Amino acid sequence: MNARRAEIYRIWFENMDKNKRFMQTYFAQVLSAVGISPTQAHILATIQEHQPISLKTLATKSFMTPGAITQFIDALEQKHMITRTQDTKDRRITYINLSPDGKQAIWDINKARNELMSEGLSALTDEELEQFTTLQQKLMEQLQKQMHQTESEA
Repeated sequence: MNARRAEIYRIWFENMDKNKRFMQTYFAQVLSAVGISPTQAHILATIQEHQPISLKTLATKSFMTPGAITQFIDALEQKHMITRTQDTKDRRITYINLSPDGKQAIWDINKARNELMSEGLSALTDEELEQFTTLQQKLMEQLQKQMHQTESEA
């Protein structure tokens, strides 16, 4: 690796880290206003995408144990953001759906995200934004491929 490329890597990682920290701080403020944690927001988004979703499937998709997901679901239920329903054929299965308050929380989070991205990316033309997105996707795919290779070698 030449010195120029090494410097570009350093700058890129530094910028990515700054962007990540800025976005985390911004979303922490948004989520605080909504009254949920980042993990709860992720769970709500997963429920929205897959509802009705069983607790077992939600735990798997959230990379949590059933016990951990139950604690988060209990907290979201206390905040009236989700509803639980028993499977009519198998009472051991509980399905989770977003309540109207949960749908409103997702709407508020998405609105804040879109405002941030609109303001943050306004310096880019549509063509530059498409190029940036394509390059970001290409990088993500390469990193995932590399990660899977490393996992299979271990």
